[in-house]
Amino acid sequence: MKSSAARAAFLLSGCILFAGCGNDPNPKPISGTRPDGSPPLVYYYYMSAEAKSLDPQNAYDQMCQYVLEPVYDCLLQYSAMKTDPYEVEPCLLESMPEITNNADGTVDYLCKLKKGIFYHDDPCFPGGKGREVVAADEQFACQRMCDPQVECPVSANLSEYVAGMNEAMDAAKKNGGVLDYGKMKVSGIEVIDPHTFKLHLLKAYPQIRFWMAMLFTAPVAREAVEYYDGQPHPDGPHGETVTRPSFKFHPVGDGPFRIAEHIEGQRYRLVRNPNYHTTVFPSGGWPADREAVNRPLAGHALPLVDEVQLTIFRDLLPLWLLARQGYVDRMGVMHDAFNTLVSANKELTPDFKARGMSLAKVQDVSTFYMAFNLQDPVIGPNKKLRQALSCAYDPTKEIEILYGGVAPIAQQLLSPGIYGFQPDFKNPYGFDPEKAKRLIAEAGYPNGIDPKTGQPLELTIDCVANS
Repeated sequence: MKSSAARAAFLLSGCILFAGCGNDPNPKPISGTRPDGSPPLVYYYYMSAEAKSLDPQNAYDQMCQYVLEPVYDCLLQYSAMKTDPYEVEPCLLESMPEITNNADGTVDYLCKLKKGIFYHDDPCFPGGKGREVVAADEQFACQRMCDPQVECPVSANLSEYVAGMNEAMDAAKKNGGVLDYGKMKVSGIEVIDPHTFKLHLLKAYPQIRFWMAMLFTAPVAREAVEYYDGQPHPDGPHGETVTRPSFKFHPVGDGPFRIAEHIEGQRYRLVRNPNYHTTVFPSGGWPADREAVNRPLAGHALPLVDEVQLTIFRDLLPLWLLARQGYVDRMGVMHDAFNTLVSANKELTPDFKARGMSLAKVQDVSTFYMAFNLQDPVIGPNKKLRQALSCAYDPTKEIEILYGGVAPIAQQLLSPGIYGFQPDFKNPYGFDPEKAKRLIAEAGYPNGIDPKTGQPLELTIDCVANS
């Protein structure tokens, strides 16, 4: 969900969280002045690593999402304002899919694309002019998910539900790992007309709408994939042979921004798509304390900024130094600077308020946990022992040490904002030392002593850490 938050920031950010100052180390904006002569609005953000892939059917990690989500629109999108619980709404689609439950247990989703949505201008199209997004692009995207050479990380998940995906993947395996796009259509995507397609599911799967809000199912132009093949072509200004980039690192999207510059290991620069009109600023749903800021923007064309600069910082210290000087618009509060930035009452300290900084409090949907190995001969069969260990664990201490005391203590597996979350539920085996003592005695280890050895019970915890 972090990637969704980043995309919302690109599209919706209308305020600067850090005050600017002179001697700006950032490069001069690409986009030039606005039509009214004012300077361009540039959003300066950061990434902690290089994106491993910019292919929507292949990209999955957070860094890839940072770059791709402003470049491609999805069929559906997460509502920027409705987060309790999270909701999806139309993006490239005109409306939410029309669902038909068939007598044989299969389910059909009728999807209608908005008309007049175009891919970015690019040499892969005739005359360099981007063409309209059509239903056949969605069928092509589904074929790509079945292509072993694309290595889509979610194809196994979706093939259990989308008709024809398993058959396409099997055909590719029999063909030496090569999918014949001309012969092997995925029967689960039926093109009705240029702007309408039907998704055929083998069985009910309500979660499919959330997959439709992810880049894996975003339509892709076949021309772009075939043009950017990573092979030599006579594309030089005087007909000389040059090697085209691979589509994996040269996306051609339909979203609010296009990639204008990429310096490997340093930065990405994205500029506004002047033809973008797929979505607008939400007309409601924000909290009451945001009314004065958001109401004037309701229904406003997106994006609100002209350019996005994503600088790669593998070490957070240089980022923090630049942020202190106002050269980055937004950053997370790094652990080593937490006490300097945030007061005991979890507000921004006066010193940094005076610099023009503001503190935004955002709750990410992330869960950190420790799990019991039920195959362990001691812990596995002894439920009372597991309960005792749960009651003996103090999450407040860990949160204070590692998360600055701001992370909420989980009471259940689901996070706030996820359907099924029960806000009033309390974990009956939360931190309770006295209950832990009682339970460990009932588990057969009074006072933590192993009766077989007469010594304290020894258990092993396996940890993976990178610092």
